[in-house]
Amino acid sequence: MNAKEQKQKEQITTREVVSKNVSYVLTAYAKGVRNFEAIDLTGADFSYKNLQGVSFYDANLTGANFEGADLTGARISIANVQLIVVVSKNIDG
Repeated sequence: MNAKEQKQKEQITTREVVSKNVSYVLTAYAKGVRNFEAIDLTGADFSYKNLQGVSFYDANLTGANFEGADLTGARISIANVQLIVVVSKNIDG
């Protein structure tokens, strides 16, 4: 496997991990979990989701999309948030 093929394989694997992490966050959130520490959510799409009171302490949110999401009381601290998209009516916390 050449370097280009290896990089493509790594990108697919990263996307699969992030996709599973997003599913985990949404499922756990629905069950009452609010703390998601040090989770990789690179490029995650949380647009128009209800994430009131969520905490993404030390999470990787690079390229994540929170457009229209309800982030009332959300805590995003010491997180990697390069190029994060947040267009929300409800940001408090």
